This record gives sequence, structure tokens and C-alpha cells, in this order.
Amino acid sequence: MVMGELVDEVDVAVVGASTEEAALAARLADEVAARIGEPWLIVERKPPTVAFHYRQAPDVAAAGKLVRQVVDEFDHEGVLERFPGRRILELRPPGAINKGEAFKGILDELKPAGVFMLGDDVSDAQAFAVLRAAREAGRTDGVAVAIQARAEVPPEVAANADIVLGSPHDAARFLAALSRAAPG
Repeated sequence: MVMGELVDEVDVAVVGASTEEAALAARLADEVAARIGEPWLIVERKPPTVAFHYRQAPDVAAAGKLVRQVVDEFDHEGVLERFPGRRILELRPPGAINKGEAFKGILDELKPAGVFMLGDDVSDAQAFAVLRAAREAGRTDGVAVAIQARAEVPPEVAANADIVLGSPHDAARFLAALSRAAPG
């Protein structure tokens, strides 16, 4: 079974969040996008969270500052926690589950014999730590693969990984090799 982006797609609507906090995240998704109005801004709705990707902006540093400024304008009380990542700002209600907790839930429910996970941001590092704990407890075999394509990849990503690849191209080659090695 290939879980792929399953961790990001798990239906966590209001898990660890109030209905009001989830509604605020949904409202911010619309309002921040409308205020910024730039094609480089990608809004990722992951109820009860929302993430603003600005990796395609011509000036990434300025885009990140603008996204944070507009988010702070609309959520000036800081109801949603800010989780900056690699060219992304994620907003999450306090207590809402993170990728590591969602990944743990998937491992506990599906009990896969083996897992490999690729990632490049802080939330992936959290899931890498979950994978390591599951391996050490004998619940699964698996490998955590960091993609260290740029200097801004947080150091905890590589620190929590078993293998570090230098680029998305290397990740594609890794996946192709796995596919060729897979039976049948």
C-alpha cells in the first residue's frame, strides 16, 4: 500500500480544535489569498489547519514577510498558532494534531509491515520521529528520507532522518529504484 500524501489527507476536521478555530482557519484561507492576490501564493486547506505556500514567489523573503503580516492582520489575537516551514506558513489551532500525530494514528490503525517517508520540513521531522519510535518498538520497519534541497530546510529534518538526499531529482531516482525493486 502506498500512503503517499495520506497523512495530509486524513479527515481531521476539528480533531483537537474547536469549531470556531476551524472556521477561523477556513476564513483566513480566503481572506489572506484575497488580500495578497498573487499567483505565487498557494493556499492548502487541511481542516482544521491552513497553510500558505510562497515558494514560487520571485522574492521569497519578501513574500514570507508579507504572508506573516497579512495573517497577523486577520488573526491579530494569535488564535491560530504559526508554524513557519520551508517557504510556507502553516496556521493550526492550539492542540490540533500535527503530521507526526496523524502519521502515528495511521501506523496504529493500518499496522504496515514497512514504511518509508520522504520529507523536507518541520512537520516531516515530527513524522520521522514517530517512525523511528515505531521501529524501535518493533511495530514496523521503515526508513525516513530527508530531501535537503536548499539551505532553508530546517536542521531537524536531516537530524531526524535515516537518509538525506540532496534534491528532488535524487528523491525521484530513489523512488524509481524502489519501484524497480518491488516485486511483481
